[in-house]
Amino acid sequence: MLSKSDFTTALDCPKKLWLSRHMPDVKEATAPTALRRMQIGTEVGLLAKRRFPSGITVPVWELGNEAAAAKTEELMAAGQDVLFEATFLQDDLVARVDVLKREDSGWRIIEVKATTKYKKPVHLLDVAFQASLFARCGHTLSGASLMHIDTNYVWDGGDWDVDNLFQIEEITDDVVKVLPQIPDQAASILNSINQAEYPPVDGEAPYYDPVIHSSCKGCEFAKHCTPRVPADHIYYLGLHHSRSKKLLANGIRAIGGVPKDLKMSDTERLRYQAFVTQKPAVSGDLDSRLAEIQYPAHLIDFETLRPDLPLFAGHSPFLMLPFQWSCHTLNAAPDWSVTDQSIGHSEFLHQHRSDPREAFIQSLLAQTSTGGSILHYHDFEKQVINEMVKDGVPGADQVQAMFDRFIDLRKILEDCYADAKFLGKTSIKNVLPVVAPTLSYSGLNIQNGDQAQVAYARMLAGELGDDQAKQLFADLLEYCKLDTWAMVEILKALSAVA
Repeated sequence: MLSKSDFTTALDCPKKLWLSRHMPDVKEATAPTALRRMQIGTEVGLLAKRRFPSGITVPVWELGNEAAAAKTEELMAAGQDVLFEATFLQDDLVARVDVLKREDSGWRIIEVKATTKYKKPVHLLDVAFQASLFARCGHTLSGASLMHIDTNYVWDGGDWDVDNLFQIEEITDDVVKVLPQIPDQAASILNSINQAEYPPVDGEAPYYDPVIHSSCKGCEFAKHCTPRVPADHIYYLGLHHSRSKKLLANGIRAIGGVPKDLKMSDTERLRYQAFVTQKPAVSGDLDSRLAEIQYPAHLIDFETLRPDLPLFAGHSPFLMLPFQWSCHTLNAAPDWSVTDQSIGHSEFLHQHRSDPREAFIQSLLAQTSTGGSILHYHDFEKQVINEMVKDGVPGADQVQAMFDRFIDLRKILEDCYADAKFLGKTSIKNVLPVVAPTLSYSGLNIQNGDQAQVAYARMLAGELGDDQAKQLFADLLEYCKLDTWAMVEILKALSAVA
């Protein structure tokens, strides 16, 4: 049986669906962030139903697919105008429609998503699969819509105004255009998942798997697939996708097979050099880039939350809420030959069930008022500040005025230093084990930003008792402190080779 979620999963990664059917034992437990997303999706779905007060839910989870499909036909024939979870079944295909609404010329399919906009092609193919099966069951489609959250909605703290919380977007024309391709795609997917042998998607052994890409993050099968990518695969060069695609099309998978005259950016060329020589590669610009750092230097990291639905009155959906920062400060240019460096540490964590933004920004202002450079890792911290300026958070404009003091440490690393052991990536989680092997996140209760977000969201939602909240705060402080200490270690490693 192929559902609409199976269909979209297979279009993104056919192997994932095959693995879920044939090798479920290699599947990891669902990540806390994914579980939280499911919980929010359920909540949004229940709110969306309020938009159609006359609707009736088909109890598919109680009845099963066949009985639910029969009940759907019965209710449609009896004159019911709005159905939730309307179920359609035919030829090993099943679709459950979020909202099915009767119109003069037929029926409208309305798909509900806990997102801020219509995202092609995933949303389109999701709805098109439903529309295709709906038509094959002998019904007339009058239109298709996507119902998503409107970020302009401002919650007043009372009952949800579902008429303004949601926006319904017309996508009928898009759906009609892709409808003809759905039956063949569905048939192809059914054929592939019914194959008994592991799908050799990307060539002969040892290249059994497609190249791992960004959408694999959080996949329950990532630990199965990632080790199967050979250590010399071009994936680890971190090439622009257009270059990777061209190399793969030409049958080039091993780094040793990459033409020496292949056009690359300076950063890509540095990574290529590190892999070919199996030695760290250093740009001649590293020394001058490090010389731009003015002391005292503040190495900062933020933790944030972006709740789908507002948590406080006056907020809108998906409003950025920074709730924690850590800062290690080098008061003077360090002498790394001295083991006992004078490095200060400061931190902030909002420990109340209230809007954290103003306290966050005021504490950050106090910390960075001594002058010197403010080192961050990538552009995220600047994006957070910009959003707070846009939202009118007092003091955010004063931090924004310091942007000429901000230096992106990750950009220095990407431009000036490469090690094959980074595996083509420059995130802290990839770099730290190489430059400081004795440091690790593995012993922490919170080991990444996603876990931090989920845990803090539970606190704000009132799901934690006092003792649980106290432990959470300790875990969050320990995690964020390691993030900025990791930046210190990266700066030390760069200084050592400059």
